[in-house]
Amino acid sequence: MHLSTPLGHLMAPEDPADRRAVRDTAHAMPLKGVVVSAQAEALVSFLINSAVAPLQAAKKRVGPAMLAKYRTALSAFLADLLAAAANGCWGQRKTNNAALSDCPGGRRAFSDMRAGLKAERLVDELPGYIRLEELSRGQEVDNPYGATCFRPTPALLSLVKSHDISLEGLMDHFATSHPTAGDKSPCVEARAAKPKKAAKPVLLPIRPDDAAGQANIRRMEALNAYLTQPGRVEGILFGGLRRVFNDADRKGFAWQWGGRFYSMPNWTAYESLKGKSAARCKRIRLDGQAVAEVDISAAHLAILHGLLGAPFDPDQDPYGLPGFDRDKEVKLWTKKALGACGPFRGEKQLWAVRQAMLGRYPILEGLGSNGVTALDLQYHESEIILAALEELRDRHGVAALPIHDGLIVPVRSVGLAHGAIVAAFQRYFRHTIGAAVVPTPRVHNVPLAS
Repeated sequence: MHLSTPLGHLMAPEDPADRRAVRDTAHAMPLKGVVVSAQAEALVSFLINSAVAPLQAAKKRVGPAMLAKYRTALSAFLADLLAAAANGCWGQRKTNNAALSDCPGGRRAFSDMRAGLKAERLVDELPGYIRLEELSRGQEVDNPYGATCFRPTPALLSLVKSHDISLEGLMDHFATSHPTAGDKSPCVEARAAKPKKAAKPVLLPIRPDDAAGQANIRRMEALNAYLTQPGRVEGILFGGLRRVFNDADRKGFAWQWGGRFYSMPNWTAYESLKGKSAARCKRIRLDGQAVAEVDISAAHLAILHGLLGAPFDPDQDPYGLPGFDRDKEVKLWTKKALGACGPFRGEKQLWAVRQAMLGRYPILEGLGSNGVTALDLQYHESEIILAALEELRDRHGVAALPIHDGLIVPVRSVGLAHGAIVAAFQRYFRHTIGAAVVPTPRVHNVPLAS
């Protein structure tokens, strides 16, 4: 039986920029959802009987045990697929053999289910690709580690509607994915220095007798236990946070390089959503509340001043140089200079910006000779943000999500977030660093793009 619909079939986007946008905004599909209503049970049964089983029956016998596995696989797949569609996004899931080894129903059930839905034009698929320089020329290169993106076609959405299921009321029919104790990736990663052209980071084990490493794990576990409580983070598929330390195989590593926060693998990477602040504030809800973003303006520049004992003026916009474009010239040069943390002249068109910034902030002249690296700056930044997260949680009962140098917080808690970041910054330099000059950071609300 072939399913048809007057709505037709929409193909995946062809333009490389559109395809990259799909991957940037796709919701992760952890495949942990289940059916919770009679309507959803009927939809799953219909799809198995009309799309999945007939395709496989033409090649091999499909017994009761296999049908049960199809039901498990399809229930989990639909829960995540429709949850992503309800947010106007595609779903995203790695589909290589290793990634499907523990999926519900098993690898074969997932593959059969996927083939049946695709044959009946009920799902669109967009293969995963690696991002290389060739992408700027419109080319895409196959990547075995890339995730496949899925979305329901109009035909599937029509079937969903015919079974009295709406995307707005999806939670009445499918329990979407939530993290479980055995489902979490490590919340602290110690990554080896990444060689050029490495496709995947190498994670080093954290020894039980590594006191600093275990302390980092305990802090992250406590934070995740709070943030993954039901109803705490909504609008995205959230499985907790991980903290990534770098260059763990270098001599002298003592958990002082990197340490930035990222989403857990296979969940929504909210920190890298296309559309940045506007996209995050549109989709994320914390404790049922709309959110805003608060961050430290020129965080690494302020931290560098604190490390070197130089005064820093929080009332002056660090990127506000008369005669220069704030973002395209001043901010760009500063980010590149601090990212390199070495002798940096910048592109020819930025030479004038360089001279102006060195005039305002003379300590930048010493980049590369003062012993401070970009990974050092990231570590100090992440320690400050973690302290602010913990203060908001412990003193105010406020849930927040980190974004490198800032926080996503409920709109009503923006003032508390300002205070928590400033206090954490100053405590860190006064008590942890023992700085002679304790800087005050410039903290501001992140404006949403119009």
